[in-house]
Amino acid sequence: MDYPSDVKLIVYLFGGYIIFQSYGVFFHAISAAFERMEIEALLTSLLRLLILVGVSLVVSFKLGVIDVAKVHVVSALIYASIGFLLITKLFAKPEYEISWKIWNKLIKEGFPFAVSSIFLIISTQIDVVMLSIMENDAAVGTYSAALRLVSGLLFIPSSFAKALYPIFSRLWPSSIESFVKYYHKSFQILMMTAIPVAIGGMLLSEKIIIAVYGNEYLAAVSIFQILVWSLAIQFVSTLLGIIMPAINRQTTSTKIFFWGMLLNIIMNFFLIPRFSGVGAALATLLTNCFYFTTFFIIISKEIFPLSLLNVCLKPLISGVLLGIVIFLFKDLNLVLLVCTGAVLYGFAYSA
Repeated sequence: MDYPSDVKLIVYLFGGYIIFQSYGVFFHAISAAFERMEIEALLTSLLRLLILVGVSLVVSFKLGVIDVAKVHVVSALIYASIGFLLITKLFAKPEYEISWKIWNKLIKEGFPFAVSSIFLIISTQIDVVMLSIMENDAAVGTYSAALRLVSGLLFIPSSFAKALYPIFSRLWPSSIESFVKYYHKSFQILMMTAIPVAIGGMLLSEKIIIAVYGNEYLAAVSIFQILVWSLAIQFVSTLLGIIMPAINRQTTSTKIFFWGMLLNIIMNFFLIPRFSGVGAALATLLTNCFYFTTFFIIISKEIFPLSLLNVCLKPLISGVLLGIVIFLFKDLNLVLLVCTGAVLYGFAYSA
């Protein structure tokens, strides 16, 4: 796409980062299979700490963006190496041999997951690429600023879902009753978490953007308000997404992710020229609504028809009370508002 040479170099470096990170994710999967989630937490925290320290040094020495990319590559390499050592010491040493039978089984069973991941990555990342082509770098910067804040919270549903996946896989289909119990409780917990994040994030969006980026990024406020609701939906759809392969419906998931990817591209094509970053955010929100609705309908038919009204009513009422408090005391300090709001929401929900 005729990008400058420094941009291409950064892309190549982050490509290396993704390769090393993928090995780390593989080690996460092994620890999850043994239900040792503290290892995943340790490795994830290590990677983020390494990147934080590295980027801080880059900023301190006033180095460039390319050095930021180099920090990510080195951090991911250290992260993957330590993950390998931990897995080897705690669980099993790898045996290097050619086994066509195992390879064939792994490729056959893993292929739907791989394709689903590709479709999902495209549907979640194509908006930035299309913004850079159809708009300009300023629009990309504004959109990415809001997106970065929202995506930083995705580790919550992701970690939660990863911890539950081996449990769901073990319970299906031998213990449907326990499966439903875990499904209902985890859905309730994620909904209880998602609603205050969405309401609080929407009402405090301007304060958050100014606190993190300054007044120059006020254009990102409306984008952030849309994306934070998309995040709330993604909290629950992430859970539904891991239930699908747990009940051996990974092929169906692949088809859903394909249609979601296609829907996202089409909506970005029409919405970005008219609304710029806001259009890309709307496309993301509608795509996540599509994933949630489709997964929820299938799981309701296959397993248990969960009542959304019963699950959502209490968090919504508590969330409205939270919103009223934030609106009335919006001039208070951001940290104080967040802490007070969290405490009040907790009391309202448990009442």
